[in-house]
Amino acid sequence: MSQTKPKKSQDGDVIKEMRRIGVSIESRLTNKFSEMGAGIESRLDKKISQLGREVNQLGVKIESVENKIVLVAENQVGMKEKLDATFEMTGKLVVDLTIVKDNVELIKSSLKKKVDVDEFAALERRTSVLERRH
Repeated sequence: MSQTKPKKSQDGDVIKEMRRIGVSIESRLTNKFSEMGAGIESRLDKKISQLGREVNQLGVKIESVENKIVLVAENQVGMKEKLDATFEMTGKLVVDLTIVKDNVELIKSSLKKKVDVDEFAALERRTSVLERRH
């Protein structure tokens, strides 16, 4: 019987040693995981911060593009107004040109009815010849 007791005592010591080693391993793993977690958390914080800056920069660029689009749209409206005014002016000029053409035709026709300078000079000579004869 004395042989069984030392064996139990040795078994208990082994179990205690295994528990101590287990606690030590658990403690080391907990510390390692904590360190790793802190490192990962730090890297994630940096990445999140970097992404935040990039998002802000992208927002600024988008706002700049939006402002340029607004300027182009406003310019387009101004150009459309100028184009409309040009079409209206062109229409008025076409009407005025038609009136001028009609007036030129009237002047041409009335000039045809009038005597030109050479014919008038010839008539004057003939008249003066006739007046001398009488």
